[in-house]
Amino acid sequence: MLPASILLCFLALGEQSFDTLTTVTLRRLVNSISAYVPGTTGTSSLLVDATVLFIGCAVAAAGLSAVFVRIEIPVRKRLLEDIESSLFSYALWHAPCYFEQRLPGEIAQQIRNAAQGASGLFVVLTYFGMRFLAMVVSAALVFSTSIPALNLIALLWTLIFLAGSYYITRACSDLSKEFAAKGGRVIGRMVDSLRNITIVRSFGRQAFEQSYLRRYINEERTSQATLRTQFYRLYVFQLAGKIVLSTLVVGFSLYALLEGRTDVGSVVMLIALAGLISSLLQAISDRMYDVFDNFGVVSQALSYLVVRHAIGDVPGADPLLPAEASVNFQNVTFRYPSGSFVLDNFNLDIKPQEKVGIVGVSGSGKSTVMRLLKREYEPTIGSILIGNRDISRCTLSSLAHAIVEVPQQVRLFNRSIRENIAYGQPDASNAEIWRAAEDASCLDFIAQRADGIGTEVGEDGVLLSGGERQRISIARAILKNAPILLLDEATSSLDPISEACVQRSLTRLMEGKSVIAIAHRLSTLRQMDRIVVMAAGRIVEEGSHAQLLNRGQYYRRLWEGQSDLQVPAGTSGRT
Repeated sequence: MLPASILLCFLALGEQSFDTLTTVTLRRLVNSISAYVPGTTGTSSLLVDATVLFIGCAVAAAGLSAVFVRIEIPVRKRLLEDIESSLFSYALWHAPCYFEQRLPGEIAQQIRNAAQGASGLFVVLTYFGMRFLAMVVSAALVFSTSIPALNLIALLWTLIFLAGSYYITRACSDLSKEFAAKGGRVIGRMVDSLRNITIVRSFGRQAFEQSYLRRYINEERTSQATLRTQFYRLYVFQLAGKIVLSTLVVGFSLYALLEGRTDVGSVVMLIALAGLISSLLQAISDRMYDVFDNFGVVSQALSYLVVRHAIGDVPGADPLLPAEASVNFQNVTFRYPSGSFVLDNFNLDIKPQEKVGIVGVSGSGKSTVMRLLKREYEPTIGSILIGNRDISRCTLSSLAHAIVEVPQQVRLFNRSIRENIAYGQPDASNAEIWRAAEDASCLDFIAQRADGIGTEVGEDGVLLSGGERQRISIARAILKNAPILLLDEATSSLDPISEACVQRSLTRLMEGKSVIAIAHRLSTLRQMDRIVVMAAGRIVEEGSHAQLLNRGQYYRRLWEGQSDLQVPAGTSGRT
């Protein structure tokens, strides 16, 4: 990457140098034409030499430009890929709270904006920066050997032109950032509406969604119009600057010619050089707009994407390799960033391969227990141990390998059934994938598909039923084979037939694992070794199903009515 970048710089320097040499050879060509006398060998030879030299410089400049473009395309492509890959990788390690506050479409758009903007800046600074440097040096040499006074005029004009361009285009930075942000919001709103298209259709709210989006589109168009107005001012300034430089150079050149201090060839050369300078500086002025535009886009995108990871590996973190999958919550107190307390001095010890169910009304803290165990959040006070290791001192990747979850809302990739199952273990053999599919009772619906296990499931598995999605999720968990299994309302959204099938698959999945299961449907927890009843962030009862029915109060009332259990005052309202 670096050698190619250096080569691009030299190519840009060479192109501009040959462009300037072309104007210098133009002087010799014009003078040769003026001195040409038909039938004389000497003047003919001079004319031919001047013509060949002029064409050679022009061809060399064009050739270097072509080589620059040929090399720049793959270099820019590689840069684009590297930036997108790096930002995507960084985004993947954000905690869930980051994604809860942002739309997926906006995140993807900002990644693309940052990559395209940065690659655009690279090309502009490499090509035009080097050409400007070569132009300053070569033009100064030409003016010094012809009309030295033009050096000062060209320098002052260049400074005024660049300063004026900077002043006008500087305003584009904030406008461009605002335009990029509003464009990202439009994309995000589109994705939000399309992702929830079933809700839109069921409520007949297509017209509302259209008008809702139009508000954001109008804001984007207003921002774009303001940006274009600023760009028009730049165009008028550039046109005026070219006229001023051309007038000054023509005037001084003709005056020198009339005074006998220069020749016709020099006048033509200086006028051509003035045109070359003004064209290059106009291009730089235009790209100055692009620089501010891209800089605004990149700045806005990076401020959106590159925020500190809320949860990450601490210095010296070691892999979690639990010899036994015990789980211990020790005096854990937790409150969300909003300030509401969810767990209050929570203690829970789970032995290796013990199966524990957690019940309680909404807001009692059940789901928060799972989220803390997965390190989606950090405890406010206290610690969580797996295999007697504090998970806050372990690497996130190793913690993820130690835990597998079957959630209520299954998320599937828009890929094949095989790829979704194999996600639990990417290097699994074909036989292992089919065995997991069989253990999760997936073979029947796989056989019904024309493409079998290669069938694409659609976005979020939309082409499958709820029970089929859940069984693929179980197959994925079976293949991962982590020592700790989390079940979060894994069968609550299924019909009785699908639930029975999935429940059999879950029973096989739970073998040999430490299990934490959350369920409102208490009948699904009867096979648990122990059931924990939570209220207001604390454990109020625990025991087996039979024990809790005999001596429990909260659980027995929940079992009898499942709606009579009241949460004591002060509960947080979060799960």
